Amino acid sequence: MLALLSSGMDSPVACYLMLNRGFEVEYLHFWGSSDKIKKIVERLTEFGGSKRFFQVSHSSMMNEIFKLEFDRKYTCVMCKRGMLAFAELLANDIGCDALLTGDNLGQVASQTVSNIKAEEELISIPVLRPLIGFDKDEIVQIAREIGTYDISIEKEKGCRYVPKKPATKAKKLPRIDVEVLRRLEIEEIRV
Repeated sequence: MLALLSSGMDSPVACYLMLNRGFEVEYLHFWGSSDKIKKIVERLTEFGGSKRFFQVSHSSMMNEIFKLEFDRKYTCVMCKRGMLAFAELLANDIGCDALLTGDNLGQVASQTVSNIKAEEELISIPVLRPLIGFDKDEIVQIAREIGTYDISIEKEKGCRYVPKKPATKAKKLPRIDVEVLRRLEIEEIRV
């Protein structure tokens, strides 16, 4: 499976849970800096994870998304739609059968039931969410046990695209042209 791996707490724990069950996991990261991700991937290799990750410029993707007309309170949902659509393209290219996220129901605006439904509208590949019913304390405990907690809490800039009042109930949103996403530059990094 292909994991959408952030430098936060949740997605490394989701990856660990699936690795612990014997699944092969590849990683995709949307952001600018790869230092924390390298440390997280190195840690996950101890549980059988891939020794590489793919990185795509989050800003480049968002620049394409902002060319579309939509109420900016849906920015987080549109971002996740773009990430999932791009991830499906990459998953197909590298032979992954499913996507993996660290989504936790209701934890952030993009992780409500209606927003999750809207985020998946453009894709056909299954999205696995092993943390969907976990509470934050459970996730923190696992992160500490597997050694990703201290890495995840290292300071870094937050997402500059998050609106002041993000929507929690997505309405009809514009389609993202996957061909535009296909043109985004991808970098493969080995740890």
